Amino acid sequence: MTSIVTAQTFNSVSDPEIRYVGSLKEKPVFRVEYNTQNRNVIELSITDEEGRLLYSDKLNQQFYLKNFQVDADQYENFKLFLTITDTNIDSKEKKRRVYLINGKVDTSSPDFGVTKL
Repeated sequence: MTSIVTAQTFNSVSDPEIRYVGSLKEKPVFRVEYNTQNRNVIELSITDEEGRLLYSDKLNQQFYLKNFQVDADQYENFKLFLTITDTNIDSKEKKRRVYLINGKVDTSSPDFGVTKL
């Protein structure tokens, strides 16, 4: 089962594609794909529902693609928050977006959803 969630484009900044791509060693894997058409510095972070930082990256490239594996036990629910902050190199204008990624680990019928907050 593949879930693809995209949101509307606003002010020439596109939203990422966040989708379930399968499991590895019975743990779910999701992909973040992001392409900005502008000269931006992108800050990306993933936190758990308690606010602990699990991943952080800062990049100057236009295209970003990375898979993430969720460390959750079988049949366990999970909630993660993906935050993307775009800073335009020329105007210094910032755009911050937060996405809730939630699901349940179940290899026979994975449950995965993304909500833009």
